[in-house]
Amino acid sequence: MVNMDTRDQPIHISSLSNELFLHIFESDLTPSAILQCMLCCKRWLSLASSVLYKHIVLRNGHMLSVWAQCPSDTYDFLIETFTLVPIHFLYSRSIPVVRDTRQLRSTLEKLPSRLANMVNLQCLSVYSPSLIPDAFCIPLSLITSIVDHLPQNCVSLEIDVRNMIDDTDPEAHICTSIRRVLPQLRYLRLRFPEVCPEAFGYGFDASQPTIIAAGFKPAEAPRLEQCLITVGYPGPPNIVWPIRLCEHPRVDIVPVLARYLQVFKSPQNAPRLQKLWMIDALPLGDDYNRTSESLVRRDVLADKSQAIPYGNMAERRTDSWFVRLPAEESSHDLVTTLISVKGLVEGPAWVITSNGTRLPAPEAYKKAHLTVSQPVMRNWKEWSIKEKMAPLLWVYEKKSGVKILDVAEGGLTDKCIPTFRIPEGWIIDDDGYLERSE
Repeated sequence: MVNMDTRDQPIHISSLSNELFLHIFESDLTPSAILQCMLCCKRWLSLASSVLYKHIVLRNGHMLSVWAQCPSDTYDFLIETFTLVPIHFLYSRSIPVVRDTRQLRSTLEKLPSRLANMVNLQCLSVYSPSLIPDAFCIPLSLITSIVDHLPQNCVSLEIDVRNMIDDTDPEAHICTSIRRVLPQLRYLRLRFPEVCPEAFGYGFDASQPTIIAAGFKPAEAPRLEQCLITVGYPGPPNIVWPIRLCEHPRVDIVPVLARYLQVFKSPQNAPRLQKLWMIDALPLGDDYNRTSESLVRRDVLADKSQAIPYGNMAERRTDSWFVRLPAEESSHDLVTTLISVKGLVEGPAWVITSNGTRLPAPEAYKKAHLTVSQPVMRNWKEWSIKEKMAPLLWVYEKKSGVKILDVAEGGLTDKCIPTFRIPEGWIIDDDGYLERSE
């Protein structure tokens, strides 16, 4: 028999389960609200702190300094992902340059020792979204120290810092540090000013960089599933800045690294490897469209390259970049931001969530409480209707009925440069417009 007098009795919040509290904290509360919940009682302190400190994202100088000043043994063990974007605050005009730079470096110097306490850390990302002045560069020895102190449980590593200061520390060779942590990693994404085969094995002969050393022994990477290494990135239109080969800045890094990666990829060393790409950049093959260029996937496992055209369409607007992916990936040109273009070219390999966390795409979609940010993307028809304009490339292709620009393919180290193909029976007139030939 049911006691009818108790069915309508209010349920006190303390009777809710821990699982329900965690769901509320993860889904419905902002970080500041969670912080207030931590002050409520011991039970809430434990539950709320496990949510607040699970995914740490530091995107400006104030946040970085506050985090660095916290006691190192308090909540570090709760951290599962750590995303550091160390340069955003450097553009603030309210802080003098010298003071700003010292603040960045002194704060970052505390990170290696703090990493030792992050026993549950799964993913570390140090991400620099753009080039910064030399005065703000991060010392190479500091980045090396961060990698050297990576906890053993960390399986995902992204180091994307386009310019670092070589502080002449003889022990600061980032490539050997990467090699040391390879056995524990499942996902790796690298973009340094310089890199060499020492990141993927032992015995690279720097005196003869273009010849595979007879004694080269590839590093073991039994868990590695995805690895992306940037070997060149675009600058101004039709200008490419190559990544340098360590100690040999004038040697083309692409064929050198490709040879060693082909040795590294063997099933004996990396049995779970599914993606091993070098991400390169190339200009287009003519002068018809100076606002376009290409990003190149150099697929070491497939021994081929794909050069994917992209470009800005509306006076360098940040949200109006088109990318022409291979037909099996998209039947239309996509229009989005430049960062999203690069993400599409990479696979995507790493994604960003709504709270700023950066982590590998396969892992991001497993975490129900993290929402992957979806940038605005339009196909060319949607973009043309909204902007009431159409780039000449699309006008020409509609006019001629022929695809004038397409993805270029070639061998692993080929310069497979996309070029504009003038349809038969058409010409480019003196004003640079496509017209039928008479």
